Amino acid sequence: MSTYLSAFMSHAHADNALTDPYADTLNHLGVPLYYDRANPQTGHFLGDALQEELERRHVLLVMVTPAAMTSFWVRLEINTFLGLMAADPTRKLIPVRIAPCQLPAVLNGMWWVDAVGRSVSDVMTDLERALEAAPGATSAGAASKAASGQASEYSCVVDWRRGLGDYATIADAVAAAQPGERILVRRGLYEGGLVIDKPLELIGDGRPGDVELRAADANVIMFTTSQGRIANLTIRMVGDDDDYCGVNIASGRLEIEDCDISCQGNSCVAIHDGASPILRRNRIHSGAQSGVFIYERGQGLLENNDIFGNTFSGIEIKTAAMPTLRHNRIHDGLSSGVLVSDQGRGLFEDNDIFANALAGVSVMTGGAPTMRHNLIHDNHENGVFIYEQGQGLYEDNDIFGNAYAGAEIKESGAPTMRRNRINKNGYNGVWVYEQGGGVFEGNDLRDNQKGAWDIADESKPHVTRSGNTE
Repeated sequence: MSTYLSAFMSHAHADNALTDPYADTLNHLGVPLYYDRANPQTGHFLGDALQEELERRHVLLVMVTPAAMTSFWVRLEINTFLGLMAADPTRKLIPVRIAPCQLPAVLNGMWWVDAVGRSVSDVMTDLERALEAAPGATSAGAASKAASGQASEYSCVVDWRRGLGDYATIADAVAAAQPGERILVRRGLYEGGLVIDKPLELIGDGRPGDVELRAADANVIMFTTSQGRIANLTIRMVGDDDDYCGVNIASGRLEIEDCDISCQGNSCVAIHDGASPILRRNRIHSGAQSGVFIYERGQGLLENNDIFGNTFSGIEIKTAAMPTLRHNRIHDGLSSGVLVSDQGRGLFEDNDIFANALAGVSVMTGGAPTMRHNLIHDNHENGVFIYEQGQGLYEDNDIFGNAYAGAEIKESGAPTMRRNRINKNGYNGVWVYEQGGGVFEGNDLRDNQKGAWDIADESKPHVTRSGNTE
């Protein structure tokens, strides 16, 4: 159960009908609130009772209306609280505009809530975040750490609205953090690239999409340390410079969970130089190049990600990279779903690879993945395309409904294919030509539009077949 900072609601009494619903909701939430509907003031000074209430409260809520902005008493309460803030900067003054009017300069320079045209319950989402505190919190830092129900788990809170967190920028929080600390990022848009060069956790608050990191001329996140974790973030690289990615992982073990990652420059995620991250339950899409590009001995585990709509391959693996991919959806790309080349390896199990503009899986120039129990279907060219000395082991996959062949092999491609179900494809089940070859054992090759096999004469010496159902 959340604990809230104490608050004083300053308002014009002519506005009681407007402010009552806010006071009632805050009281219902359990906010320690001072709210006076009947003006006890006389003269031109605050009475002792009101002065004491202002001194006791951590937050001044100013309910902004035309009447409030011309009220002597509201102005006096604001000025008195500003004096208290000067002596204790952990206090917060939060204007809440509940009727159309111009905020005076002294309020407009602060973070404020615009309630005009919004329901009380919708406005409460903003006010609750500003008023939540850990039990016994006595400073703005302690209060801001409590902004979620898991406050004690975080070393600091980032909130772009100055005064509502320990830091207004993620970069400042990262620079100040000690290795191993956890940072909570409140909802909002945070501009500029970020370098994570020490072990940290960076967690977005709220619902998916509430926290967005955006950069135009840098990697949104550059990770160069031994371990870390980012979660519940929307990551957008919005520039067209192909030197930069959404997340660039140059070393270590970064865990990326429940993020939404896109990139208008290079790939959404780059993994290289032996880095071995873990990516789970992310949406990786709209990459100007690949969705995930793994190269130069990159490794890692990718599980349960949705990878779609990328310009190049959803997954590209090359130069001795060797990741493991399980239970991912790789689809609707503008090239192949998966491309493995230049001695790339990798283990693919139980992935769904479909509706890509070229082949579901393309393997070339010494690439040699291991693919088991995958669905490779409804791609606009081949299910599997192996060429230019591509190799690999393909076992127990379902390869069906592709526009061209289930498996096309040429130019000294030489896969080993066992116990696959290769059915209902637009050409042959297996099409081998131009010195292509391979081992084909125990595959089901029935019900393809042009039959089970098309093996050119020059390729027949390179093809070994046994136990296939035709």
